[in-house]
Formats: sequence, structure tokens, C-alpha cells
Amino acid sequence: MTSPAAQRRRGFRVEELLPSAAGERPHGEPSGQRRQDAFEERLRDNTQSPVIAQVVFRLDFRAWLGTLAERNHQVVDDLMAGEGTGDVARKFGLSPGRVSQLRRQFQDDWDAFGGEV
Repeated sequence: MTSPAAQRRRGFRVEELLPSAAGERPHGEPSGQRRQDAFEERLRDNTQSPVIAQVVFRLDFRAWLGTLAERNHQVVDDLMAGEGTGDVARKFGLSPGRVSQLRRQFQDDWDAFGGEV
């Protein structure tokens, strides 16, 4: 969700947290727990972020996701899982441009929620 230039400037890297695999869907489906476990494992292996930033993220990100409408929550989940803009657009009946707009909106909403640690 953050530009490569901002990542370089601020000294961090954004990586895919969840593995992207055909047929995997979050929340309430058989592979959802496996995706959550992969997400937790990636956070556990994080040696770059300060511990306080990791704790804040673990708490605040879930709370922030809870503020989203169900469809937007699903869009975020799919984008975090590494699905491409075009795939997400087709799945939700949106244009790729709208998915890009939502991505920026999610970033702004997360930042306003207090997501910048």
C-alpha cells in the first residue's frame, strides 16, 4: 500500500504477508486458518520493526479492519494475499482504477486510524 520511494526514504520494506494460492479465501473457509497462521508466522519472523511497532500493529490493524464494511474488508484481505488489482476488480465487479483508488483510501484511513508507527 506504500510506494517503493516512501519505503526507501523511511527505511522499511513492504512484503506480502499471506501466501497467494489458488482457491484460498479468508474468513470462514477451510483454508482461512492456514492463511491466518501464515500471517502470524510472518509477523513473528519480523526482525526489522521495533517490538513496540509490532505490538501496535497487531492490535490496531485488526481493530482497523473491523471498521471497514464487509466488502472492503474482503478487498483488503485479497490485496494482502497478493492478488492483483485486475483479479480483485473482476471478483468484486469494480474497475482496476477503482481498486487503485480504494488501495489509496485504505492507506489514508489506516494512517488516520493511527497506523503510522
